[in-house]
Amino acid sequence: MRQQRHPHGEWLNRVERFFRNITTERVRRGAFTSVPEWVAAIDEYIAHRMPRRARELWR
Repeated sequence: MRQQRHPHGEWLNRVERFFRNITTERVRRGAFTSVPEWVAAIDEYIAHRMPRRARELWR
C-alpha cells in the first residue's frame, strides 16, 4: 500500500522547521522585558538568517 502525501506537505515541513529553528535559536535563548523587544529579536533573526528575496515573500 502506497502512502499518499499531502500536496503541501513539503512546504508545511519547511514552515514548521523555520519556527522550530527560530524558537530554539533565538526565542528560548533570550530574556525579553517587553513584547516590542521580543519582536525586534525575531526581526533581527530573520534579517540575519534569511536572504532578502525570501524575506520579501513573507511580507
